[in-house]
Amino acid sequence: MFSSAVMAVSGLASSTQPDAIRTPDADTVSPGFAGFLAVFFIAVATVLLIRSMTKHMRKVKFMADQVERTEAEAAGTVITSGAPAGPGSAPAGTPTETASQG
Repeated sequence: MFSSAVMAVSGLASSTQPDAIRTPDADTVSPGFAGFLAVFFIAVATVLLIRSMTKHMRKVKFMADQVERTEAEAAGTVITSGAPAGPGSAPAGTPTETASQG
């Protein structure tokens, strides 16, 4: 019994083509269900992370706009949405223009 096991092992060791070089047939090998699940969960996680990042970026922009408005009100200037703050950017009749005329 022991001698037959030794013969089988020596027969495998003396084969002309090692197992590492043999490649499986591309038509019969696939990632299977586990590969599908891995890719699916990575895709779902990516979509959820992108949505979360978008929500946080909107919140940061909104808070920055609020801080800008608060600072402008404290300085006594009026900022219109979408227009840059600066000389001549406030509409006619605003407190800054009225104060500079008087």
